[in-house]
Amino acid sequence: MSMRPRWATILAFILGAILGPAVLLMVQALSAPRAESIGPRISAASGQDLVLTLQEPYLSSLAQQRLAVVQGPVRLENPRIDVMPGERLVLIAEVPFMGQRFEASALMAVGVVDRLVRLDAREVMLGSLVLPIDIDALLTQPINRELAQMARDGQLDVVEVTTSDDRMTVRLSPRGSAPPS
Repeated sequence: MSMRPRWATILAFILGAILGPAVLLMVQALSAPRAESIGPRISAASGQDLVLTLQEPYLSSLAQQRLAVVQGPVRLENPRIDVMPGERLVLIAEVPFMGQRFEASALMAVGVVDRLVRLDAREVMLGSLVLPIDIDALLTQPINRELAQMARDGQLDVVEVTTSDDRMTVRLSPRGSAPPS
């Protein structure tokens, strides 16, 4: 059995676990009595829009929590999320193997498609090797389906997703009030 597909499946699970709670927090924010009680920073934008700001330490702690419960043939340790300008995220984790530690990473683009957050995995690397994995089928499609379902359940349209050096910002509108993306 090849280690690559299982590694990609674990990576997909972690990324889904990171973005899933973020979308869930967006949904909860609409009914929460006070924004101060929510981990990520939430603020009102123009009109009825809601702005959710997720910083690297928070995203990384979500990855760490999820990784603690993942069981598989490949152990991923010390995960962290590096948010980069240009709507890009990098998930980085260490893979211990035969007394050595290798760095695994997944470069992802994040944006808005059909009023939903959409991830597009650009490449998965182990050390300096690009892994020849069908990353779309293994990684982005399951995550994007989960994010789409959460947005439908929460009756929210994603208007904009932006990233800077250390944070991802998602602007949301109640379903039907946002112009098509």
